[in-house]
Amino acid sequence: MSLIQNRKFRNAILKLLVKIYSNLPNPDYVNVVQCLIYLDEPEQVAVVLENLIRAENCLMAFQLGLDLYESATQQFLLKVKNLLKALITISQPMDTGEVKVETTETAAAATSNDSKAKVSDDLKIHIEKLLVILSGEITINTNMQFLIKNNHSDLLVLKTIKVSFVNNILVAF
Repeated sequence: MSLIQNRKFRNAILKLLVKIYSNLPNPDYVNVVQCLIYLDEPEQVAVVLENLIRAENCLMAFQLGLDLYESATQQFLLKVKNLLKALITISQPMDTGEVKVETTETAAAATSNDSKAKVSDDLKIHIEKLLVILSGEITINTNMQFLIKNNHSDLLVLKTIKVSFVNNILVAF
């Protein structure tokens, strides 16, 4: 990013890298997403995350969400979150309210629809978890737990320093 100054050439290289990383036998999603962040293409990032969740590679999608929270701008994250929220509303099944006479064919279709509904429910749950990760709640809570757990400060020493500091300020005036 800092070596190549020509923006068009740099973007062409990044697009080529995305294509190369995506076509590997085991795609390198981390580098794909990093390149897409530099290219400012939140739509592509949302597609990558959706495809990972649909392919039941949720852990990779969640890890990418954590990486996105750490490296992307708030505007970029907001665009990705809005695109993922749109997926949730699209994937919800619609109830038409029609009453159907059930035959063997309609029962098989209903079973197929139930499995699709379950898939969309699983998709919805995983996308909601990904949205929580992208909002930063997981990272902030984890950092706070770490800081609280590893806080070994001596409160008496801190109180003594505070009192002496206040006294020194008062003496100066």
